Amino acid sequence: MSGHFCYIAFHNEYVTLGFNYGSELEDPTHLLEGSGKLMRHVKIKHQDILASEDLRNLLVYASTYRVTK
Repeated sequence: MSGHFCYIAFHNEYVTLGFNYGSELEDPTHLLEGSGKLMRHVKIKHQDILASEDLRNLLVYASTYRVTK
């Protein structure tokens, strides 16, 4: 893994917002999907989620998670 905390992948039906250490992140609203050892993702199928406070909180937490470890 690099110093990056997330990635964006574009698909025909949705956009994936992936988190390199997603399995270690607190996710009280269960936005994260996946079963890999470390990586998890959020499938963004509608633009409404972009205004979600839950997604915003996840991004802020993920961006500082490894910095404090």
